[in-house]
Amino acid sequence: MTIDWKAEIARIVYWKQIAADHDTKRALPWHLPRVGAKLEDIASAENAITTSFPQQFKEFLSYADGWQGFYVLTDLFGTKEFLDGQSRSVRQRPELVAFLEAKNLNETEVVPIGASDLDLDVFLLFSQNSKMLPGGVLWFANEEVDRYESFAEFFSAMVNYNARIAKKMAGNS
Repeated sequence: MTIDWKAEIARIVYWKQIAADHDTKRALPWHLPRVGAKLEDIASAENAITTSFPQQFKEFLSYADGWQGFYVLTDLFGTKEFLDGQSRSVRQRPELVAFLEAKNLNETEVVPIGASDLDLDVFLLFSQNSKMLPGGVLWFANEEVDRYESFAEFFSAMVNYNARIAKKMAGNS
């Protein structure tokens, strides 16, 4: 299945712009995604985490190499966060370590692809070879919040979550 990442990114930018226009107190960060990664940077990121990304995530990174404030205060990582060890650092959070150990998942099966520095939200990407949710994404916030069968399904859900925030903010102003 081919995803039109330009269109999907534009959808979320649209909703984020509406929310930003109604955020009169400037309470939340409103950022555009970073410019897409080069294929060699994606390969270097995979080498840094010692596993391969599912194809949909690789394709996404080629259009948007990370996104600060992707969902409220939770960032979506790009190649920089894999190369500088931020993803690995997030994986060491005690509540996440306990969750992954309980599920018997190792570092080659799951990698954090997003996290907040201010709350417990972490987005976990599963390798194609994982025994749990192969190629999927799990939203974790001290416990499982939701799971998605693919990165595209996850991204579509995040568009909808951002749309709800924008509509609520527009209705409150």
